[in-house]
Amino acid sequence: MNDAAFDTARRAFEAGLAAQQAGRLAEAETQYRASLAALPGRPSTLANLGATLLALGRAAEALPLLQQASTTAPAHAPAWAHLGEALLALGRPADALQAYERLLALPEAPPRAALRRAECLARLGRLDEALAGARTLCARHADWAEPWLLAGSLHKDLGQAAEAITALERAQALEPGPLAAWLLAGLRGAHDADAPPLPPDGYVEALFDGYAAEFDRHLETLEYRAPELLLPGLVARRYATALDLGCGTGVVGRLVRPLVQRLEGLDVSTAMIECARATGVYDALHAAELLAHLQQQPAGSLDLVLAADVFIYVGDLDPVFAAVRRALAPGGVFAFSVETAPAGAAVALLPTARYAHGRAYLEALAVRHGLAPSPPPEAATLRLEQRQPVPGQLWWLAAPA
Repeated sequence: MNDAAFDTARRAFEAGLAAQQAGRLAEAETQYRASLAALPGRPSTLANLGATLLALGRAAEALPLLQQASTTAPAHAPAWAHLGEALLALGRPADALQAYERLLALPEAPPRAALRRAECLARLGRLDEALAGARTLCARHADWAEPWLLAGSLHKDLGQAAEAITALERAQALEPGPLAAWLLAGLRGAHDADAPPLPPDGYVEALFDGYAAEFDRHLETLEYRAPELLLPGLVARRYATALDLGCGTGVVGRLVRPLVQRLEGLDVSTAMIECARATGVYDALHAAELLAHLQQQPAGSLDLVLAADVFIYVGDLDPVFAAVRRALAPGGVFAFSVETAPAGAAVALLPTARYAHGRAYLEALAVRHGLAPSPPPEAATLRLEQRQPVPGQLWWLAAPA
């Protein structure tokens, strides 16, 4: 290596770092690539370019760069940290766990590595281990809100409501935020006017991006039945166009494909969309927010709109009903499932951080938007939660012919 090449690489690296720190990510990428062209394989440049690509939402491109950096320089902590982030973004929590454990084995590993390790364990369903890690961080860093937020969420998932409330209240006291407030509302049994209409921005997307790789296996453990229970109310006819809201990995799509000429899927999670794409059952797939996408549909363009276990993440269904009604063709069908709200409640945010809806509320919405039950709604067990049956309702609503 000559001095001129080294100086070129150094200047480009410093320019890339300045651009990265200022948020000019496209410029940072260009400068880091120029630095690598002059001095290939330098771990710090690979790691910074990988981090820049991660910030640009290009985890798949970042991954090989970060793998090279961590292999070339095993003691380079940022490379392992960014590698873990890339693997999490790609729905590979088991591999991310290994990256964070390598990072934690280095001297003076940052506390955030332990937090990420606990998050990986949570995504892998190892909730007790994840909670132990989160509680250790709470004890060591009592004024850091994020471990308290994670601990509260894990206590909630483990059915430990009192402990969840205590941890989430601590998180809110340290750093008020919409997620802790929303989880607390559910744990306190918020309903009707007290129930937030929607989860915090990004919550559902992050939840299902993390679930994607293990989603189908997870559904098996829950004995999830909503799609197959909705099917009997649909089989009496065929549909020219259908939209599967919250399509996930394509569970509904595989069931209804024989009934539909053109089937499109929608999900807020890009990782779920890629899983659905692999099934080959959809004619088109869209990564977008549910209501915004529905509102962009041409009026009268859909013969069937499906939403199996989707409205557990939507409190106020009135805008959704309005958008679906507008998009339905004459005689079109709107088929969906909901969890059943506690007696007397129209809409409730449950301690599980899922919404439930009352039958009278749904009947009123159907009347308001000119939709008629066909066939009548049915009560059903949708899945298991903490090994207990989850009561729900199945609805088939038809637009006027």
